Amino acid sequence: MRGKGKRRRATTPTTTTTTISGWSQAINSTATTAVAQFCMDTTWQLCVLCVRDSSLGLARFTVASTARGWIGVGSGSAMAGARMVVAWRNDTDSNAAADYYGALRVVLSPRLGVGEMLPPYAPDAVPGFAREPTPPELLAALPADAPPPLVFSFSVPANNSLFLTTLASSVFIYALADAPPAVPSAVASAFAQHNLDGGFSLDVSRLGHDYASTATSLHIDLVLLHAGLMFVAWSIIPAFAIFIARYLKVHLANNSWFVLHLAFFLGGVSLFAIGGLVAVEMHLVAGSPRFSSSSHAIIGALLVFGLYPLQLIFGFLANALFVPTRSTAPIWPDRVHWWLGRAMMVLVLVQMQLGLQLINASQSVVALFWSWNVFIVFAMYGYLGEFWLGGQSGHGVIQSPEFEYDSAFELAETRQHLQRQRRRRQRQQEQRRQINDTTDSGGGNGDDGGVEDDDDDETLRDQPGADYATQGVIITGVEQQQNEQQQHEQQQEHQQEHQQRQQRRRWIPENSLFLT
Repeated sequence: MRGKGKRRRATTPTTTTTTISGWSQAINSTATTAVAQFCMDTTWQLCVLCVRDSSLGLARFTVASTARGWIGVGSGSAMAGARMVVAWRNDTDSNAAADYYGALRVVLSPRLGVGEMLPPYAPDAVPGFAREPTPPELLAALPADAPPPLVFSFSVPANNSLFLTTLASSVFIYALADAPPAVPSAVASAFAQHNLDGGFSLDVSRLGHDYASTATSLHIDLVLLHAGLMFVAWSIIPAFAIFIARYLKVHLANNSWFVLHLAFFLGGVSLFAIGGLVAVEMHLVAGSPRFSSSSHAIIGALLVFGLYPLQLIFGFLANALFVPTRSTAPIWPDRVHWWLGRAMMVLVLVQMQLGLQLINASQSVVALFWSWNVFIVFAMYGYLGEFWLGGQSGHGVIQSPEFEYDSAFELAETRQHLQRQRRRRQRQQEQRRQINDTTDSGGGNGDDGGVEDDDDDETLRDQPGADYATQGVIITGVEQQQNEQQQHEQQQEHQQEHQQRQQRRRWIPENSLFLT
């Protein structure tokens, strides 16, 4: 319920014997009835009495309060989805002066909770709801010197699981306000936000027993817990997981980027989202709609149960179908995976803003939330990722057929090695050109001389270790064998390095893509 007033949280007082005995002496449980009562204190700030009558199949609630504005009692442990009865005094009807607690002086308005906002008037919010006259014995038990201004009674079917259960203890919420509604005579009138709220329980499951309870504020803790868990799950963890996949592919060794990315989502987002769902489930009353009471609930269900599992499937497909020699990332499934992730993050921003509105978050909290998102986009992704790290990496051809690299440092070594090979080939080509130039300029003295020279060359070649002339360059047989052996050893080293890397990565395709 929205308003400008600052709310006070209810404490957890101990129910006093004086207050309980006042109504307990007036109505006691029998073989066919069960009585449960909750009182905040001895001043009648709020007292709720429930009498279940199995012979009539009804449960009658009587509420008394010193609130000067309005009072609301609802089912469940949170306002979202709660079915409630809101009451206030109508002192504008002069004909009802003698009817201090009658229908003309106390207005009962059934409402349906939609979060931390003004609950709309809903005549069918509490099925079977009926106004009842307050029993005279309960009115007689009120303090005569200062009777509470708000006293009213209503009944619901005892088997109405939407408001009350007879199988176990039932959980309720309450709210009080000092400001009266805008139009006290109108049952659908708007009213200001409460300045005191909390929760309590009533147990009428056992016939012939009396039950008394105390206040609690568990429902607010669950709402805040839900908000905190979902913020971590959808605003903090994905920011780092996507950053790793987009910018750190070539900066992390042994494809550890993929392991980290996968762990952040499966072990982080999934666990925190489950915790947030458990928290929101605990504060919902039995039988209330889970995912249709607000836009926040609908979008949340779409994200958690629809888009997120689909995104995980696309990620695993992108990893499994990865081709190391491709020139660019394909549309399916890689780019579909990327853009679905981006669309989800935009939807998350809308979803969280709706959640902040539901809990009536302060402007400072909203400002902190959006400041965090601005920091992620501009500082983390804009400066650190795009400027300092040079933008996304590992999305095109990221390895050659002969050489692989595990990190940016090994990539630099590989490039240097390729440059040395290129310079070596250039020197060899230059030597061959010089040899060809020498051969063309030297030539033979005649046909016979040329033949004799060739014979001499063949004779020298047949003698291991002997010097022989080949196109004008003197090379020993031992040096040739050493060069061949050195090249063979280099090839073996490259093959061994290649096999070792493949063994380390055989469980994950090389430089597979998951999410950017």
